[in-house]
Amino acid sequence: MKNKIIIVPIEILKAELEICVGVSKDYFLKWHKTKKVTKEAKEVSDGIPDDFFSIKGGTTGLCTVINHKKSGLNFYFIHLGDWENSWDNLELLVHEIIHFKNYLFESHKISEEQEFESYFVEYVFKKSQNGAEQAR
Repeated sequence: MKNKIIIVPIEILKAELEICVGVSKDYFLKWHKTKKVTKEAKEVSDGIPDDFFSIKGGTTGLCTVINHKKSGLNFYFIHLGDWENSWDNLELLVHEIIHFKNYLFESHKISEEQEFESYFVEYVFKKSQNGAEQAR
């Protein structure tokens, strides 16, 4: 799967996760201008560094965080080079979701909440998989 963007809103923690698969910067910016995304997502999309889009396939991932200063929303972007339904891709996705969780929980001072942490990772993983199914 290439050229897919999956959005997972986390309203309770004022955050949004965007999982990008095999997209170029041009595709990403055009997608944000033409799809129904929040005004805040459109505003922060220009701030993503160019090297975020440097992945060209394989089972590697990059992530970046941008804070929308006016609203206080945190946007966490994961870029996966490619996606196949394989263990390597699932491991990479879970790995990047854990980075997202760590950042979010530290910023909200809830990193000691282990049971919530488990449910959170499960929730984000399921939402990302549901989004991937809908994107096909």
